[in-house]
Amino acid sequence: MAKITPIQPISTNRNLIPKSQYNGVILKLTKQEKEKVSNLHKQKAIYELELNTLVELSQKIKIACGKKAVLVEKIFSMERNIEIIEKMIKEIKTNRLNKQLAKLVKKG
Repeated sequence: MAKITPIQPISTNRNLIPKSQYNGVILKLTKQEKEKVSNLHKQKAIYELELNTLVELSQKIKIACGKKAVLVEKIFSMERNIEIIEKMIKEIKTNRLNKQLAKLVKKG
């Protein structure tokens, strides 16, 4: 019979502490911020679907150079839009975390 070894944790390099012992700030978004982030994720998904469609079109169909340049520009535009949305989501979360840290500093 094969020897069964116990399952090891995925990463042993992390110093994880139980939530009950953690004294730092845990990100808690407000209802409005959750709605904004949710809407941004939806918009990002739409852009990613459009991007995939455009990439498939550019690879499968033989197009004249002028039309191909327009298609490539649309692809770059979609990629920029996705990056902007990711930055906006990160900014919303960072701002909330900074507000929570400021409250924690005032209390402490």
